[in-house]
Amino acid sequence: MKIALIYPQFDKYQKKSFGIGGYEQIMRYPPLSLAYVAAIIKKAGHQAVIIDGNILNLDLSEVIKKIKDSSPDLLGFTVTTSSFHNVTSWIGVVKKIINIPVIIGGALLDLYAWEVMQHKEIDFAIIGSGLDSLPEFLKVFNNQGDFSNIPGLCFRIGGNVVINEKKEAPKSIDALPFPARELLPNHKYYSPFSSKKNFTALITSKGCSFKCIYCCLCGELQLRKIEDVIAEMIECYYRFDIRELDIYDSIFSANKERTIDLCQRMRAKKLNFTWVTRSHINYVDGELLKEMSASGCKMIMYGIESTDQLILKNLKRPVISVSQIQDVVNLTRKAGISSFGFFMLGSPGETRFTINNTIRFSRKVGFDFVQFSRFTIIPGTQLYKDYLSNHQEDYWRCFILDDKQDFPAIAKTQLPANIITQYVKKGNLGFYLHPLRIIKIILRLKSFRQLLNYIKAGVNMVFSYSFN
Repeated sequence: MKIALIYPQFDKYQKKSFGIGGYEQIMRYPPLSLAYVAAIIKKAGHQAVIIDGNILNLDLSEVIKKIKDSSPDLLGFTVTTSSFHNVTSWIGVVKKIINIPVIIGGALLDLYAWEVMQHKEIDFAIIGSGLDSLPEFLKVFNNQGDFSNIPGLCFRIGGNVVINEKKEAPKSIDALPFPARELLPNHKYYSPFSSKKNFTALITSKGCSFKCIYCCLCGELQLRKIEDVIAEMIECYYRFDIRELDIYDSIFSANKERTIDLCQRMRAKKLNFTWVTRSHINYVDGELLKEMSASGCKMIMYGIESTDQLILKNLKRPVISVSQIQDVVNLTRKAGISSFGFFMLGSPGETRFTINNTIRFSRKVGFDFVQFSRFTIIPGTQLYKDYLSNHQEDYWRCFILDDKQDFPAIAKTQLPANIITQYVKKGNLGFYLHPLRIIKIILRLKSFRQLLNYIKAGVNMVFSYSFN
């Protein structure tokens, strides 16, 4: 049996998006979730193809042609809250032309499985990782058997939605196979900071040890075995000729000894990657930064969010002082690594005073890059649970059921959404339009491709969609 996994081109069909666009909206990362699914499919003895309409710049007619050419028995999509209606709009058009069953997956199913299945263009959905249930489903689907015993499967009988109880025990992150990158055009992917080819994203951990009430990733931190990480890196380097990585962990350096061990093994194996990652001010020091730099790290992205300690306490985020941030930015620069600061405006308790303080600080602390975004309460977080305890309507449930819903401004601040949006643009543009910073960025350019990526990111910050 053959399954075609589809990643739509969102740029031309994006109906809505979160916050203010920046580097995320112009990055072209491989669809790792689909590559993991493809690996599970192949391990179960079936064929898989990935049609990445986004990176290949394929419109609907071109995607449909590729689907017809591959002659699949089943189509697969992954969904998130922000992409849900974009993906379902693609599925609806595809199914009108090609009558092939569709199965979807994604973390959204853990929260709103019934609501998702009200969209009749979706035939099947799987709640959870699918490590066990997806191979079982494919076997039953191929034999036209009974779906009622597959844990976490959503399907229909006579027009009625059936949602099987999810019984799949939590799996170690090490149970995941390596993503099926052989099905991806690895030479086409890039980030705004890329200067080399080929590029990919890679994870060495899952989750986060912090308890931030606005984040759906908080909770247990799972660390992959170093041996497996190195094996995947070797495959990337020698099999796929990849030379740049985004190590897409929430906090890459959460365990100092492990991080140093990984960096030293990368050097010992002569894996000469250029790579970027994410961390937190509390999890780096001079020794660690030196090891990361020696193994090819060129940028660390730090989640700062706000310089106001009361706001950080409200968010249950580790409180850090401006002096701590300054020290780490200085250490990062000393190690030869660029620093990127993420800031979030409009959190509970935010005022014009706290916003202006954060913006002023971002300009003087020494970050090479920053991004300001607008705070949004997302489903699956403690903050949203608190919101629901005081509101009768489950906003995100209504959103999944009806794509005409606007994104909410449900953060408890003294400022309306349009003012927060203006401050976000002020923070982004005020940082990058300083003449000395422009010169500094130009002097650090490694390639013409990198210059184009920076220009695209800048244009996105000016003209991206905003919510008033």
